[in-house]
Amino acid sequence: MRFWRHREKRLLNGEAESASPALQWRRSTLTSDAHGSPRTDVSLAVWHSGLMPRINALFVCTANICRSPYAEAAFNHAARMHQIDAVAAGAGVRVDLLDVAGQPTCPEMPYDQPRPADIVIPRPAQHSATQLDADLVRSADLIVVFEPSHRSHVVQLHPRAQLRTYSLRQLERLASAISADEWPDSAPAPTGDVLRDLNLARSWAPYRDDDSVPDPHGHGVEAHKIAANVVDDCIAALMTAIKARHVMGSDA
Repeated sequence: MRFWRHREKRLLNGEAESASPALQWRRSTLTSDAHGSPRTDVSLAVWHSGLMPRINALFVCTANICRSPYAEAAFNHAARMHQIDAVAAGAGVRVDLLDVAGQPTCPEMPYDQPRPADIVIPRPAQHSATQLDADLVRSADLIVVFEPSHRSHVVQLHPRAQLRTYSLRQLERLASAISADEWPDSAPAPTGDVLRDLNLARSWAPYRDDDSVPDPHGHGVEAHKIAANVVDDCIAALMTAIKARHVMGSDA
């Protein structure tokens, strides 16, 4: 991660870099806050000190058309509503293989429909299905997958990413537990940093065989609604956990 921190500082200093999608995303997150506003000198100073509170989340599914784009939009909308300095991106593990690069979001995903508490998640005005690559994996502080095969792809690209990769349902369990301070006496003491505490807590809320969120593509509107509901529940729990704890970024 130190190598990427160094590259990020070069980006802030305006030095030339490859214009890959991953680095374009990372550049935008470093020079603006989670809601698109330019960072202040104070924010940059905090980042240079290594204490920048931003969380960069990455949602990974198969084709980056149904599940991960919805999760990305829901996460960013929730962060904006709760004034949390966090931003999400999405990618798919088989975008190139399926020849869907550049495709828009699935029209059957239930954007623009009232969710709990009358929350409406806007459909992305522009979306382009993106292949998961090592740059995106390395740049993320929190990686969320929908199926075991997605996790395998992430770890193959960057083995150390396993320390910050969770299934969607597992993440919901972990976030709900640390928010409620359901911390076992036998577990290491919580740190107060939500990213590190999620990783510590995974030993008593491990991945389960039923954690997969099936791909709804081609299975009708109801299947898409079910997937969206699982995403909504996870992000609600995660936002509660983030608000309840100090956030500092991962060194993994």
